[in-house]
Amino acid sequence: MILLKVLYYNLPFKPGDPKMRMKLISVKLPEVYLEGIEELVKTGFYPNRSEAIRVAIRDLLKRELWEKQRNISMEEERGEKFSAIVKKALLEEV
Repeated sequence: MILLKVLYYNLPFKPGDPKMRMKLISVKLPEVYLEGIEELVKTGFYPNRSEAIRVAIRDLLKRELWEKQRNISMEEERGEKFSAIVKKALLEEV
């Protein structure tokens, strides 16, 4: 079960969170993608196709959405701090 613990590392939601409940969806994939997923399952890298697909989607979201949101928040916070420093400096000059 070490693999499953690693899969949930650094998620914005933790297991047990209502947002982590599973929903069934249908997805059409090219046959070559399915073959690759089957190979990952067969070699034991993932316990099943669903978990392999969940990990791929999680990594996509982490890279394209969650990390960008985090970076934007950090930039805004830096901007606010910089703004406060500039305001303080301007007030001191007056």
